[in-house]
Amino acid sequence: MIGGLQDRILEHRYSGSFLLNHPLGFYQARKLLRVVEVPGHEEMSKTVKRLQPDCLLRTFTPGGPAVLESAGARVPVLSLALLPDNKAFSGVDQQMEQVASNAVDLVAEQLIHGRRGIPRSCKTILTSGRWVNRLK
Repeated sequence: MIGGLQDRILEHRYSGSFLLNHPLGFYQARKLLRVVEVPGHEEMSKTVKRLQPDCLLRTFTPGGPAVLESAGARVPVLSLALLPDNKAFSGVDQQMEQVASNAVDLVAEQLIHGRRGIPRSCKTILTSGRWVNRLK
């Protein structure tokens, strides 16, 4: 399940990556992908009943296990953007503290070297995600 607004903001990179890299191929993977505007009980319940998945891979974490349990499904929920205070999910911790620290370092570097405005060439810093396993 992918949040529609989030996928549009990211220029469909979540859904595109899923479809292009899925081992079943684009057309088979398309049947597995659900893009929902407002993830809730009804959408999740329909998806679980229709697809009977081994797990749900989500780009958002609010409300998942409670919604699934109320829908009568016992499906592990994995998140691509695990919130630090959410203890109910397994998934990828984006390490936002490290991302913030890197942003401060970039600004400090510009100040120290007397650079102002938008740099001529962009600098990209990647922070590896960390898998958090909370499956029972």
